[in-house]
Amino acid sequence: MLTVLPSVLRTLVSPSPGGGGSIGARERGDRGGAAAPPPNEARPFTPPRLRSATATLPLQGRVGVCVALIISLLIAAPAAADTTPEQYRSIVENTITNYLRPEFQALAVETKALAETMGGLCEAPSAARQDAAKESFSKVLQAWSRVEYARLGPVIVEKRLERFSFWPDRKGTGLRQTQKVIADKDETATDPVTLADKSVAVQGLQALEFILFGNGAEALASGDDFRCRYGEAVTKNLDTIANEILAGWNDEASYVALMRKPGPDNAVYRNEGEAANDIIEMLTTGFQFIRDVKIGNFLGATPEKAKPRQAAFWRSGKTFAAIDANFAGLKALWEGSGMAAVLETRPAASEQAGGAGIASSIDFEFVGAERDFAKGFKPLEEAVKDPAEHNRLGYLAIVAGSLWRFFAEDASGLLGLRMGFNALDGD
Repeated sequence: MLTVLPSVLRTLVSPSPGGGGSIGARERGDRGGAAAPPPNEARPFTPPRLRSATATLPLQGRVGVCVALIISLLIAAPAAADTTPEQYRSIVENTITNYLRPEFQALAVETKALAETMGGLCEAPSAARQDAAKESFSKVLQAWSRVEYARLGPVIVEKRLERFSFWPDRKGTGLRQTQKVIADKDETATDPVTLADKSVAVQGLQALEFILFGNGAEALASGDDFRCRYGEAVTKNLDTIANEILAGWNDEASYVALMRKPGPDNAVYRNEGEAANDIIEMLTTGFQFIRDVKIGNFLGATPEKAKPRQAAFWRSGKTFAAIDANFAGLKALWEGSGMAAVLETRPAASEQAGGAGIASSIDFEFVGAERDFAKGFKPLEEAVKDPAEHNRLGYLAIVAGSLWRFFAEDASGLLGLRMGFNALDGD
């Protein structure tokens, strides 16, 4: 908040239009015909209302308003400005130790098991082994859904995020390409090495879902050799990606070093607050995605307007399990980061609730979501057409929106952080 004071002061004491030069001319340094700064160039923020409200005041009056404004801003300035570098570092370190490393380790365990199970199905096809592969797929999906919004560092290099899960796919690119691979019996898709160089749409969870649950999947139990070998290559590819991400988080000299040691020579983080900001943006990105895409994509304003086949993982019947795991993973991040302990040191400021109250509200919303998921849902296509179930899904979207607001506005403000662009901006 205090960073706006210099520009506010300049605005208040600048001569009004017709009184010795415009504000715009003074901001350019009155260099005659010098061009205004480009639109994207960073410029001090000046509240528009201050310009119009003070434009007709004499200089002495404007100085008086400025003094009063500065005093009011100082009084209202939240204690969040006192968040220490050590507290920011604790959030970052706790996230690495308690969330990123163990959660991606758990994902790697499940992808290894999936690759082995799929290999067993190909070696000796049977309905029981196909069911085992489907169950293993579900475990990988749940493990992935817990870390799906950790979209930084080793997760996003080499297109690992998109290669692991290519969704949303509004044009149906992945389905068409996966079906073509199967129809053409493209042998390059049965080798994990050459598969990794193909379109991201044919090498991740969505491709594997179609292989296991899509049209013609029943043939796996009786020995569809190509389809199974393609599926096995996908599972090995997923395992490779999971282990590459895990290795990246475990490498002390790689991205974690950038998060732990911000500074002027750091290409990513200039200070501790910027690294902590990335942690809170995992949460805001996650809840925005759950509300607007994971649920908003299919729910519709009424049961009649629902579009269940636009939901993620509808073929496998795992839509609700994946969203449940999204909430669980974001809760694990919230708890593992130790962010609540830092928030609780932030007292109330002006009309804003204190950090302890915000942390309590966040916990309350998580409990509400957990209780609703614990009741279970009907199968997706039935649930969205049932008014009561439709309302429950709408409630979960509201919970996700509330949690987004608590983190994007309240928690970030109390911690002295400023939300910028997130991973969803521009989508």
